[in-house]
Amino acid sequence: MQKKPDKFIFSLLIILLVPVIITGCSGLRSSSSSSSTTEYSLRINEIEYNFYDYNNYKDYEKPNIKPDPGEIHKYESGTIVDLLIEPNDFLFLEWQGDTVSDNSILMDSPKIITPIFGLAPEDNKALVQGNIEIKHNFPYSKLEDESFYSTSSSSSTTASAEKLFSQSFSEEDEDIKELIIRFDNFIDIEQINEILADLNFEKIDQIPELNSVLVKIPDIALDKAIDMAENIRGIRYAEPNQKVRALSNYNYNGFENYLDIPDDSYYPEQWHYPLIRLPQAWSYYNSTSNTPIRIAVLDSGIPYDKDKDEIIHEDLNHISTKNSIHFYEDDDVEDDEEDSKKYNHNIDDDYNVQGQIGHGTHVTGTINAYTDNNTGVAGVSWKGTVEILPIKVLDDGGAGSDWTISKGLLYATGLTEEPNNPNPVNIINLSVGGSSPLSLTEDALKEIDRQNENVFIIASSGNRGGSSLLYPAAYEQVISVGSVSLNSNNEPERSSFSNRGSDLDFVAPGVDIYSTLPDNNYGKMDGTSMAAPHLTGLVGLMLSNGVRPGDVENILERTSMKINDESMYRDDETGYGLINAYWALNNVQEIRVILGKDDILEDEGGSIKINRNHDKIAAEKTIPLKEFYEMDKNKFNYLFNGIDPGDYILIGLIDVNNDHSTDTEIKIEPGDYFFTESLSLQADKHYEYKIELEEYDGF
Repeated sequence: MQKKPDKFIFSLLIILLVPVIITGCSGLRSSSSSSSTTEYSLRINEIEYNFYDYNNYKDYEKPNIKPDPGEIHKYESGTIVDLLIEPNDFLFLEWQGDTVSDNSILMDSPKIITPIFGLAPEDNKALVQGNIEIKHNFPYSKLEDESFYSTSSSSSTTASAEKLFSQSFSEEDEDIKELIIRFDNFIDIEQINEILADLNFEKIDQIPELNSVLVKIPDIALDKAIDMAENIRGIRYAEPNQKVRALSNYNYNGFENYLDIPDDSYYPEQWHYPLIRLPQAWSYYNSTSNTPIRIAVLDSGIPYDKDKDEIIHEDLNHISTKNSIHFYEDDDVEDDEEDSKKYNHNIDDDYNVQGQIGHGTHVTGTINAYTDNNTGVAGVSWKGTVEILPIKVLDDGGAGSDWTISKGLLYATGLTEEPNNPNPVNIINLSVGGSSPLSLTEDALKEIDRQNENVFIIASSGNRGGSSLLYPAAYEQVISVGSVSLNSNNEPERSSFSNRGSDLDFVAPGVDIYSTLPDNNYGKMDGTSMAAPHLTGLVGLMLSNGVRPGDVENILERTSMKINDESMYRDDETGYGLINAYWALNNVQEIRVILGKDDILEDEGGSIKINRNHDKIAAEKTIPLKEFYEMDKNKFNYLFNGIDPGDYILIGLIDVNNDHSTDTEIKIEPGDYFFTESLSLQADKHYEYKIELEEYDGF
């Protein structure tokens, strides 16, 4: 039986000390003796509840409201309407809309009001409810050493790798200072983290048994850092770490088992990969594809030596040129006999896939530079596990046409008879675009979609900063990608030049993108052209990791990081959000909220086990990610009623890789998202707790 809260029933007639005119209808009063016949409407909207899952409580006795909600009532001007509220199994919270005073409303104009209710605790039980927030750490995962990457917003360059490398790794940059800090035993881990954050100290490691941490200090004198620490209550001492240099270029706070960090020489320049959680994705990646995933890059070409029949770049020479082709315009062709040749050359002709401007080389490197080979840069595709088909659709000045792009699309997908591509691709990257519609390209896209719906065509949104996308990104058959860059707080936001709009699907890094260039060079470029290949490479990883083609887009939409408006599943600034390679490969689907007994958690040294035996759990709720993002954030995301009084632990979690989790236990490991708070619940009370899900770093 539900406990009935006190009913707020208000008298329908109020006897005043001065004469009033009674209208003859219950619940009505006149504010004066005016004989005006002007009428105004009162609309009481249907009851709204401050929690999301009302359907779970539809058997509870609903509130009663008079006058009836959902109808329009007419009253003479000056009438005071008394509002009757009978909460029953719910709690009346407030009226929203026009002004209501003491549950009465003066009809001096048309009025619209909405009654808001919450749920009442069950008899002798407690109620726990609240909201959930997913907080991503930027610009890197908490598992990474931020000092390892160069995140300067310096202007892009095509300088040689040697010059760029020397600028980023001088001897002065290698001077890392560390402190050992011992805390009093009454200081818990959350307090330690807060203290370190206030000091701007970066935690490297910890010894829980001694309540001690090893930290990296900012760019200040060592003695000053020690003074800062020892002046804080709860710190027993702070001393220099004289014996051990815990950080090097490849020391990731002790999380080597959770990250695959490539040894490519210039990988530290590629700050953009940790932003999309690529190192974690690489650590999880395990190719299950029986046939290689093929990606066509329709662009300005890549360096190629026809005599040697090989790619002229140390980090791209694993790419085969078999079936490569070009369809580009050459203004130097002078006579009609040559006109057909300028659109139809294959790899055996004098016109090869070589590109002079470096755009195609840069794009290709982002997708598939050979990773972890102690050379150059890393590509999104782990160790060149996808096949690249270079198709030159732009001339050496970087210009192409509707025609060349259309031919390139059809050839890549095996839909042209002559020339014919015997090995159609799975993915096409189009880091090209124009402001005018491309009718032939649109037709080609429709034909490809008609004959093979499992081909993914990915295009850059445009670099004009407009409120609509360029073509072909604007077409519905295309997955469009805009650019993000880091703001002054090192948080990602839409780049000012990146086109946005209702057709935008995703965003990826597009500023200071470090990749391959002709002549065995490396350098940075900006643009949505640089953003698109990040997603292209990720889709290649997903397909080769066993994700079904029909699931790819839904997974990307659900798992992308909502960086512009966390209350929206999609917006025009960033589409479905910043791609998250780690979540996408793991097909993250849900949030769990658990209210457990106070002994439900077991610390296993770097990981946490949640005991899911029935006697340990008082309540549990699973929220699909898409449903969560589409929730009205003005309502509580989770609600537990009928909870016995006592001590509990409130747990929120996203088990990203679902590793070592069973029906009886869940294992929280570095990279999962986690929240806990201890509660002491009393009977007949309701409690509100916000769950902030943050990346668990093992401490």
